[in-house]
Amino acid sequence: MLWEEIEAGAELNQPGFKVVRKLLSDKRFDK
Repeated sequence: MLWEEIEAGAELNQPGFKVVRKLLSDKRFDK
């Protein structure tokens, strides 16, 4: 899944997308 898709899903308030975006944007997961 592309970051753009996650962003779009979060904007549409689709369940789970905000959680995924939060996790992926967490500095601990930033490679």
